[in-house]
Amino acid sequence: MIALVAAAALAQTLPEVEQRLKDERAAAKTLAGKEASVLGKLADLERQIELESRGLRAAQARLRVATARLSVAEESSRKTQAQLDRATQVLQPRLVARYRLGREGYVRFLLGSTSVIDLIRRSHLFNVLLKSDLEALSVLRNQADTARAALRSAGAAGFVNKPFDPFTVAAELTAFARGPSQ
Repeated sequence: MIALVAAAALAQTLPEVEQRLKDERAAAKTLAGKEASVLGKLADLERQIELESRGLRAAQARLRVATARLSVAEESSRKTQAQLDRATQVLQPRLVARYRLGREGYVRFLLGSTSVIDLIRRSHLFNVLLKSDLEALSVLRNQADTARAALRSAGAAGFVNKPFDPFTVAAELTAFARGPSQ
């Protein structure tokens, strides 16, 4: 009799157990799908992080190259500035003297001669000084233009104007990993 009662109770609970088993299998299948989806997203994010880190390493390499070029250009600019300062110190007394003489200074300088030979000598010396000053000025202008061009080409890399900030890069990578929804 006990076996009969147990069989009757088992018959009533068997459909319930089968239903619970179906529900558990469906829940497990749903959970497995979600897990696969999450793992897929995780794999995609890891690939994106790897790509971004490669890009970051490449950008850092370009930055190092641009920084090296910039330091060379700045050193050249400093040397050129030093040459310009030395040349200015040499030319300054003559330029000041010419400025003080005014437009008629050349004529007054020549009229100050005591003889025709002195006049020719003064004219020749004045022309030699003028030619020397103009050549020095031309050389200095060329050097200054070369230094400016070197600085511009070093700045053309794009890294010169924007310093590298690892915190900004980390924040950008974090925002990228979150995706466009956040």
